[in-house]
Amino acid sequence: MRWLYLIAMIWLWPATALAGAWPRGEGNIFVYTSIVADPVQAVSYLELGLPPPFEWSIYAEYGLNDRWTLGFDGLQIAEQYNGSSTAIVFATRSIGTFERQKFAGSVGLGWHRETDTGAQSYTARLGAHWGLGFERAWMAADIWGIAALSDGAQSGWKADFTYGRRFGKRFSVTGQVQTGQSGSADPYVKLVPKAGMSFGENGRLLLELGYVHGVANDSSRKALLGFSHNF
Repeated sequence: MRWLYLIAMIWLWPATALAGAWPRGEGNIFVYTSIVADPVQAVSYLELGLPPPFEWSIYAEYGLNDRWTLGFDGLQIAEQYNGSSTAIVFATRSIGTFERQKFAGSVGLGWHRETDTGAQSYTARLGAHWGLGFERAWMAADIWGIAALSDGAQSGWKADFTYGRRFGKRFSVTGQVQTGQSGSADPYVKLVPKAGMSFGENGRLLLELGYVHGVANDSSRKALLGFSHNF
C-alpha cells in the first residue's frame, strides 16, 4: 500500500514536488537542487577571466509521518562583491483536505550571512499553503510572512502561485508567479516557466529547464537548471 501511495503522490505532486500543502509521507525523502544564472552576463565575466555570478539552491524534505514534513531550504548567491548565504529549517503540518484541495501550515527559522562583510542575521517564517490536484494537473499557493529576529534582518513576505501539468508519464510543465517584499523595498514580481523530464523507476528523477523573468522591481533574465530525486 505504501508504494501505491508513493506512486500516486509522485503523479499528483508538483513537477518539482516541493511539499507545500501536500504531506511528504512517512519515511519519504525528497531533494531538489538548482542553478540560476544570466547566460549573457556569465559569458561577459568569463571573457574577463572572472567567475560568473550565479545562484545555487538546495531544498530537502523528510516525511516524519502522515501529517508532518521536516525540511531545509538553502540558497547561495555567488557574486563578486555582494554574495550571500541563506538557510532555513522548517516544519510543515497538514491541516486538512476538502475534496481535491489540501491545506497546510508551516513554521521555520532562518539564518543569513553576507559574504563580503560576514554579517549574520536571523529570521522566523510562518507559512500558509493551499493545493489543488487533478489527474494530470495541479495548482498551488504558498504564502510566507517573515519576521526579523536580530539586527540586520528584515521583515517581509513572499508568495508563490503555481500551475503545473503533466503530459504523459515523463514530460511536465509548470508556470509560477513569484512575488514578495523585503523591508522597505518595493514588492517584486517574477515569472518562472519550467519544463521537466522524468527518468528512472516511477519517474522519481526529474531534470528541468526554466527561465526567470523579472516583471516588476526585478531585472532578472536568467536560465534555470534543476534536478530532483524522490527517495
